[in-house]
Amino acid sequence: MPSSNPRVSPRMGSVNAVSSKASLKRRLFKLRYVAVAVVCGWAAFHYVTFQRPMLQNLEMQHAELASKLTQLKVVHQDLQKQVVELHSKQFIENYAASHMNLVMPGQVPFTIGGR
Repeated sequence: MPSSNPRVSPRMGSVNAVSSKASLKRRLFKLRYVAVAVVCGWAAFHYVTFQRPMLQNLEMQHAELASKLTQLKVVHQDLQKQVVELHSKQFIENYAASHMNLVMPGQVPFTIGGR
């Protein structure tokens, strides 16, 4: 005759074995949450102590380099203007006349004072 006791059933085995499996699953489930929390905590600590200062340092370097790039672009534009001037015929004539005492054909060279 089958037993009316719910703790022992011929088909399911003992209730204690089932409840211990369920409690083991609950413990593993809770352990997963603890493991995830530990990993997230470590990641936050690592970010705050190592990654964030490095990121701030890189942002400062980026800002410095961006301002330097802007300055160099201005210098580059000035140099390009100077190159265009250097290739003009008028600039070459003026430079040759003032620095090398040369004159164009048909001009009369003269000096003023004790130069």
